[in-house]
Amino acid sequence: MVYAGNGITYSELKDMDIAEYREAVEARLLWQDEWNPNKK
Repeated sequence: MVYAGNGITYSELKDMDIAEYREAVEARLLWQDEWNPNKK
């Protein structure tokens, strides 16, 4: 899964199982802490 910083829509979230949700959370954290090109 690739996280581009736009977030997950409600319909995407509604269709996820717990493993997919955890993957999305980890991707968001990596984006915030490491991958964000606009990070200061």
